[in-house]
Amino acid sequence: MEQKARSNLILRDNLSLADLKRNNHDLTVPTFNPFFTEKKFYYITDIHLRHRLKNYYGNKEPSKRQIKCFISEFVNKMMDAGKVDWYNRPYLLFGGDIADTIELFSFFLSEIHHYIKGVYKKYPLENVIIVLGNHELWDESQNWLVEIIHKYREICRQFDFTFLHNDLFLPSLNSYYSGVFYDKVEEESGQSANSLSFAELKRMTVEDIRKACENCPFVILGGLGFTGYASEKNELGRIYNANHGLYRKAIPDIEQDLIHTKKFESIYRLVVKVLGESKVIVLTHTPMQNWTSDEPHSNWIYVSGHTHRKEYYYASLNKYALIADNQLGYHNEKPELLDFRLSMTICKFMNYPDGIYLITKQEYLEYYKKNLFMSITFNQIGEIYLLKSRGYFLFMLWQKNKLFLLEGGAKRRRKDEKYVNHQFQKVSNANIVGDIKNIFNFECASLELKYLLYYYICCIIKMANVAQ
Repeated sequence: MEQKARSNLILRDNLSLADLKRNNHDLTVPTFNPFFTEKKFYYITDIHLRHRLKNYYGNKEPSKRQIKCFISEFVNKMMDAGKVDWYNRPYLLFGGDIADTIELFSFFLSEIHHYIKGVYKKYPLENVIIVLGNHELWDESQNWLVEIIHKYREICRQFDFTFLHNDLFLPSLNSYYSGVFYDKVEEESGQSANSLSFAELKRMTVEDIRKACENCPFVILGGLGFTGYASEKNELGRIYNANHGLYRKAIPDIEQDLIHTKKFESIYRLVVKVLGESKVIVLTHTPMQNWTSDEPHSNWIYVSGHTHRKEYYYASLNKYALIADNQLGYHNEKPELLDFRLSMTICKFMNYPDGIYLITKQEYLEYYKKNLFMSITFNQIGEIYLLKSRGYFLFMLWQKNKLFLLEGGAKRRRKDEKYVNHQFQKVSNANIVGDIKNIFNFECASLELKYLLYYYICCIIKMANVAQ
């Protein structure tokens, strides 16, 4: 009986290993350490400090000292209720409508900063991610929207928090590695957190953006989102957008609302185009249907607020999540942080189009180090080829006119060449145009190599079809 070859097939997060095992597919699956490969994201929206102060003090105007004490108690209560594992360096997502003045907003961030530093001094403050809501734009001390955005951005910078307004957050290595492993990573990586602005993203080429994100286990696209496409009516029959004072003087009418909405939508569509297969969190204040007519993107996570309705939807088919279930609102007196989890594995090849690629030894070693957290020894001489199809990866070594499957530092060989050629003839007529590049236009040394590559890529396409 012919023995199955073990192949270095790495599963995407949205494919089921159990499904493949039920179909008797023989896979080499790495063992992951969840402490390093999984991260929690805590989130909350619509805190509305002004309303809370009003609920507590009534018509009495509290002093600045009383306001600070109130916010301090609120922050302690919220953070304690979340039972946050600070040692694992989680991310904190604030989805807008914290306050309606810059002063209250600043008091709140100061207390968040004080609390975090009191529980874990090494916590990377860049992991606190903040977007604005419509209430933040109500501050009348600033006259123009650009000035308001700039002021909030400066306040966040003072506390080393990450502020996103039409920006793309790229995490640093030290922000998602944990515990004792951190010091070594920080020392070796030299990589710092970065946010690509709207202007920068528009100037960059597709390849430049992919290159900037290739070592990131995820990215966060953040902004208010706006309400140019809002269609839901309130109890008075009005659509809740800029025409009805949603942003007050900052955005006075629907025409301006649409301009800002389309701006965010354009950057969203750019990220979909460039990083469609990456792990992306979209953090906005307003729900998705208010700022785009597009359907949610597969495998992405959308966090929002604004409606004060607690909503959560997970699409089992397309694997996207719409998370809006921690909107505190005006009267909820039990604030807490909810969370979701995300794998921290990194794969620069995920955004490659399906096809065959000649890669370097260094790229192969980095794949194991950054994606699987494994350091392997690889002393083989030859050309390394990556085959990618529908989320599957397969690595092969072309050495002395022979093709080997790679598993870490070891190589595996299919012994029956006649069987390989026979299978190639069977699958050569399969309709797989669009799934892979034209192998026979691929620049490599040997026709035999092209045949074998073609055979293997067809095999993993067949496996992908079975899994689906």
